Amino acid sequence: MSDFIARASLLGLVLLLVASTAPALAQSIDEPIDEAAEEPVEELFERELDPFSLVNVSAIVVEGLDRTQEFVVYQQLNFEAGAQVFVHEIDEGVRRLRNFSIFDRVDFTLEPALEGPDVDPDIARVLTFVLVERWTILPILNFNFGGNATSFSLGIYDLNIAGRNFELGGLYRYEAGAHSAGAWFRAPSFLGERIRFNLELWRASNLRLLYDIDGTLTAGFVHRSHYALMRLEQEWARSVKTTVGLRITFDDFGLDGVPEQARAGQQIIGLPPTTVLAIVVLGTEIGGLDQNSFLVSGQRAAFNLEVASSAFGADESFVSPRLHFDFFRTLPLQSTFGARLNLATSTTSSQPYQFFLGGLNSVRGYDNSRFHGATFWNANVELRVPSFNNRYFVLQHVFFADTARIGATPRDMLNITAASTGLGLRLIVPRIAGLTVRFDYAWTFLVPGEANFNMGSGQFF
Repeated sequence: MSDFIARASLLGLVLLLVASTAPALAQSIDEPIDEAAEEPVEELFERELDPFSLVNVSAIVVEGLDRTQEFVVYQQLNFEAGAQVFVHEIDEGVRRLRNFSIFDRVDFTLEPALEGPDVDPDIARVLTFVLVERWTILPILNFNFGGNATSFSLGIYDLNIAGRNFELGGLYRYEAGAHSAGAWFRAPSFLGERIRFNLELWRASNLRLLYDIDGTLTAGFVHRSHYALMRLEQEWARSVKTTVGLRITFDDFGLDGVPEQARAGQQIIGLPPTTVLAIVVLGTEIGGLDQNSFLVSGQRAAFNLEVASSAFGADESFVSPRLHFDFFRTLPLQSTFGARLNLATSTTSSQPYQFFLGGLNSVRGYDNSRFHGATFWNANVELRVPSFNNRYFVLQHVFFADTARIGATPRDMLNITAASTGLGLRLIVPRIAGLTVRFDYAWTFLVPGEANFNMGSGQFF
């Protein structure tokens, strides 16, 4: 009976999502989000201008900056004062600034420098950017409870060091009995170019529990990894990016904190060997997601390839390709439809470097790391509907469905391993970067679930 109810709930949710999404699929990714109901700032944005109209920008003025230096704004523009530019080039600058986490709202006005009401390239105009900054020096108090596992992070970071849009942070993380610590530095516009630089140093630990298909705990170990990661991302065009990175990692394994049942099973088969790996990361991203306060719209496809070398004494080299798709649309009433799809495989037979899926990060309603294997796909869809929304607080209601398949080879990917559907709630504070509290309740089917309730900080995806 419960299986019938779960299947009926999923069918109803899918029909609801399709019906709600249909009018939005005709919208363009670049269509601006209507915020008139929230604040009359929309009047500042002269949307009646033809995107291909030429404008003589005699001066550029930036208003609303308190902590951020003006050059951060100018770096995102493809033009300077004194140039003739198309209106769509101004729109592109606004889009880029909105996607920065340091700004909550971005808009602009175009006013004649002299008398003259018409948009004429011969009439000098003053371009004024109107920005609302977010508070960016933030404690990290992230938490997640799902899959009968708890994780939380404590730390601090600043998204806007010295007003230069540099990010620096550090944290301690606890996840299912394992302890980790790390620090990072990120520069979204490295050396003033469209290059994102990322440097991370970590001492990370992950508890890996191994289950059979019926959910019986059979073995487990703690994967301890000390690594350094350096990555560069080049933006070639608005919707095309490439990434290259290098990760040097020293991995060892233990049984500290492993449940007695899993410990006994692991002692029979033995622990994985200590390993030193050099992993080259290559990636390409097409498309992009646009943010406007708590709203997200756009589509993105990313391909990443990890190539691990055995030159440092590892048992084997391996290759791990991965595809990732995101799709978001803004619907009427400032609702959002979102979908995510991940597909990945690996040539390794070593369990620590395979994939682990569960209720904490992939399929709500199941134990953390409930499923593992060398190949997987995972899909999630959400319909987010706000019942209360102003510039300081948003209450979102969420309908979701999750599903996954994991196995030994790509040929095993035609069936579904696990699925769930459910309801959730989001408490969002738009003026504070990243402050979202999440509550979800999931009903599982196909494979019985063990952890229906899921909570945490941030959207699930």
